[in-house]
Amino acid sequence: MPTFPNAKVVCSTAELASAEVKANANRAGEDDRAVWQDSLVPVLEAGMLQAVDGLHAIEDGLIVQPTPGHTPGHVVLRAESGGERMLFAPAHWGPPHAGRIVPIAATF
Repeated sequence: MPTFPNAKVVCSTAELASAEVKANANRAGEDDRAVWQDSLVPVLEAGMLQAVDGLHAIEDGLIVQPTPGHTPGHVVLRAESGGERMLFAPAHWGPPHAGRIVPIAATF
C-alpha cells in the first residue's frame, strides 16, 4: 500500500528506468532493490505513477523541469504564481524510507 494512497506521483521516464536497472542489478552493499520494492513497486502497482519526458506541465504554474545531475533523468519541480517562482529540488538521505523533498527557493 502506498504511503499516500490519493497522491499522483510524477517522475522522469529516464530516472524511473535507471532506478529499475539499479534494482535489478542488486549490487552487494547497495540498497537499490530495497528502495525499488519499498518505494516504487507499491506506487506502480496502484497505477499512481506518471513518467514524463522533458518539460512537463502538471497544471498551470506547476512544471517538471529536467536538471541533469547526479542521476539520469533528474528533475526539479518548478512552481510559479503571482510573479513568484520556486524550485523544489528532490534529495534523499538516510535509510531508503527516509526520502524527503527539500524546498529550495531560487530566482531564475
